[in-house]
Amino acid sequence: MQTMMEQITLTENRAEEIRQKAALDARESIAGKKIECDNRLQEAEETERTATKLAVSQAETDGAALADAIKAQAEREIEKKREIAEQRIPQAVAYLLERAETLQ
Repeated sequence: MQTMMEQITLTENRAEEIRQKAALDARESIAGKKIECDNRLQEAEETERTATKLAVSQAETDGAALADAIKAQAEREIEKKREIAEQRIPQAVAYLLERAETLQ
């Protein structure tokens, strides 16, 4: 049979083993969670990069379409003004001829 001191020593040793095992388990758990967090962060960053590339591409497409629409509108307005100017040419020529005749 063990003496009281031997039992205390065995119990203390067992407690130390349990403490060391708990500390090792905690470090391993923390390391595992850190790796998991790093992986999730990397996945989130890749998802955001992909979403950003898609958004930029869509913005470029939308911007090009808007620029084309603005250009087409401007061309239509220029054409209307050109037509109006062409319609006014005979009047302008007649006016200038009339002024030239009155100055002679």
